[in-house]
Amino acid sequence: DAEFDGCELQQSCLAHGWEYVLKTAKDTLVADHPNMENASAFGHLAASIGQKSLFLPQMYVTKQGFGPVNVLFWHDRTRYDRPLYLLTSLEYGPQAETYYRKRYHIETFFGDIKSRGFHIHKTRIEEPQTLFNLLIVASLAFIICILFEFDARTSAQLGKFCRKDRIDSLSVFQIGLRAVRFYVRHAMNLSFQFSKNFP
Repeated sequence: DAEFDGCELQQSCLAHGWEYVLKTAKDTLVADHPNMENASAFGHLAASIGQKSLFLPQMYVTKQGFGPVNVLFWHDRTRYDRPLYLLTSLEYGPQAETYYRKRYHIETFFGDIKSRGFHIHKTRIEEPQTLFNLLIVASLAFIICILFEFDARTSAQLGKFCRKDRIDSLSVFQIGLRAVRFYVRHAMNLSFQFSKNFP
């Protein structure tokens, strides 16, 4: 998320044996030697004419000369206004692009458990295990909201917690969350059961 690319994070990923693709800033320094001689800002890189990406293996980044790490300049001009600057442990550029695209599939989930829903970013929890437990609870609550939407959309109560003429502008999660809040606020009975057979 944003430029979440610190050297410590990358080192931690490598120590755990995790492959990663991280977005970095266009002013991140890149060089082909750890002493960072002739380093230039990532933003000065560009793909060849007609190409969407430029993959440079075994590079070093930041003033500290962290690396070796593979760097990827990626700009699909037909879809995006600005290029992406990525750092990765993967050794094949198109694979890094494929993995980074997965971010957009989960981005809405992050928004829903943060600013658009449960506001867990305001908890200021610093203890990792406590945060881990909170994320499990938030994930289960997210699933409940998604499942609640299935009934809420056809409920006779729908007009009491959603404007029917604007329902198409709301996500499945938002409709479900509004339904859950309405039921709780009015002390209506909720019956819910998790099952490993959920389709």
